[in-house]
Amino acid sequence: PGDLQGAPKPILLGVAQNIIPPQVNTSKLVFQVTDKAGAMVQGVTVDAVYDRGAALTAGTQRGSLAALLSTTPASGEFDWYDGTEGAYFRLGANPAGQITADATEGDSGTDRTAASIAQRILTQFGIPGTQITGVEALNGAQPGEVGLYSGAAEQTVGQALDYVLAGIGASWIDTRSGGFKLIRLELPASQDSEAVLSFANTLRGRGAPIALLNRDEAGIRIPAYRLTLNYGRL
Repeated sequence: PGDLQGAPKPILLGVAQNIIPPQVNTSKLVFQVTDKAGAMVQGVTVDAVYDRGAALTAGTQRGSLAALLSTTPASGEFDWYDGTEGAYFRLGANPAGQITADATEGDSGTDRTAASIAQRILTQFGIPGTQITGVEALNGAQPGEVGLYSGAAEQTVGQALDYVLAGIGASWIDTRSGGFKLIRLELPASQDSEAVLSFANTLRGRGAPIALLNRDEAGIRIPAYRLTLNYGRL
C-alpha cells in the first residue's frame, strides 16, 4: 500500500501477543509479522491470528513467499511463511475488523531472554560480542522469555534496549572501553549486616533534630549530583 512507502518495517524479537502487523498486500490479504534484515531476527512461528478477536484456523505453512502469494487459503483460515524475506501470513477472506496475531521468534528459549535479545540488538548494530558483558549473569538471574515488537513505529537502539531490559528490572551502561554492560541490582549474596540504622543511633534519637543541609551556608560542602564539563569551543 502507498501509505507504507518509507515506513519502518516491523521487527519481532522474542514472544509477542496481540500484535497489529501491517498489511503489505491488500489484494492478497498478506500481513508482515517481521522483517529479516541482518542476522538479528531468527526463526519465527505465527502462533495465532485473530479477526476482531475471533481466532482464525491455522492453515498451511508455505515453503516460500511465492507459494504464499500464489495459493489462497480457505475462508476463515490463514497460511503463513517464514524465510529470509521475513515472516508473513495470508488470510482466506476479507477481515471483519482489526487483524491481530500472536507470534514467537527465536531458535530456542534461551534466545528469547531479555539479556539475549539485548545482546542480539547490540550485535546487529556493530558491537562485537566480546564488548557486551553481563549477559550470562543476567540470564542466570532472569531466564524467562520476553518480547519486543516494533510494529510500524521507529525506535532507536537505546529505546529498544530500555524496553526489553526494563521488563526484568535491568538496564544497560556503556563502558570506558567502548563496550556495553547489562546490569541489574540484586540483593547481596550475604545478608549479614555491616551496620544497623535505628532511631536510637541517629542524631534524632539523641535529641538532635534531623535537618536538611543548605549548600549556601558557610562550611557546607554537599557533593554534586552531576557536573557538566565543557571543553573546546561552544
